[in-house]
Amino acid sequence: MLVPAKGNAALRRTPSARAAMPAIAIVAAVVAGLSLLAGQSLRFDPHGWLRWGREIGLGDGPFDTSGYPSWKPLPLLLAVPLAATGPAAPVLWLVALRTAGLLALALVHRLTARSAGPLAGAVAVGLLAVTPGWWPTLLGGGIEPAIVALGCAAVAAHQARRPGAALGLLAVMALGREEALLLLLAYGIALHRRGQRWPLLAAALSIVVAALWLGGDWLGSGDPLHGGELAKAAGAGAPPAHLHGIGLVAALLVGPPLLALVVLGATTAWRAGDRLTAALAAAAAGWTAMDLVMVGLGYPLPPRFLLPAAAASAAAAGVGAAALDRRVRARRTATAR
Repeated sequence: MLVPAKGNAALRRTPSARAAMPAIAIVAAVVAGLSLLAGQSLRFDPHGWLRWGREIGLGDGPFDTSGYPSWKPLPLLLAVPLAATGPAAPVLWLVALRTAGLLALALVHRLTARSAGPLAGAVAVGLLAVTPGWWPTLLGGGIEPAIVALGCAAVAAHQARRPGAALGLLAVMALGREEALLLLLAYGIALHRRGQRWPLLAAALSIVVAALWLGGDWLGSGDPLHGGELAKAAGAGAPPAHLHGIGLVAALLVGPPLLALVVLGATTAWRAGDRLTAALAAAAAGWTAMDLVMVGLGYPLPPRFLLPAAAASAAAAGVGAAALDRRVRARRTATAR
């Protein structure tokens, strides 16, 4: 959840910060290209997304979402134009998605460091980098690391006082993971409470997102809810996968040490007038709660589904680590006196 913050002048993007972003993106793209030397294996889902791209972009057969992977609209934003590249499409997909994932790491570090200093940024990116599922998903061309990058871009737009852009980025996120629709609605409500006109845009974007999720699957399979049925079938009879997902939540998102850092970061930032860190912690909790509800309804919970929540938790934990470091240093100084 992105909540308009008070006293956040230090967090707004400066001209030098904007100038650095193209350089960061270029470095990420170069590293992503070089990573192809170590492997070019696509995960299962991107193969299906690229097939959809050919079916829509080139008319290569009827558009069909009746089989796996389950339908989601976001991948088509890249898969359709890549269809024109023919056999090069899988490699270009990997470069694009790996670039987005590496950019997400850089943006998480940048966002957190600007909020609470270098230590906070290092802790945040370190926690995200060791989250189970991050590297296999990133290297295999999965969509979730790109969703993290979109979330960071939404935060940057919010900090730059561009709520319209932030809403648009949250809507694009929601085209890849349904959980982000909650963030879009929550941000629209937060803007409404501040008397801004953007809630109408939030409502319109939410309707468009829902229409693309349901309408795309309807066109491709004849059933607007077919993707959900496929996802549920994938988890049928596999309790260990559900337990693994719940265990991941317990270990990484609500485990005692990390939870303590997240709470410390959120409360410290709130007292300092920075509502954003608290909002990130709330967003992680809301995202995780939605996924756990889906587990209760019989859907699987692969680790990659939780990566956006893990990124938000990591940012809040980084702020908490910086606050803890300051307290320890203050006590040492007091004791030395």
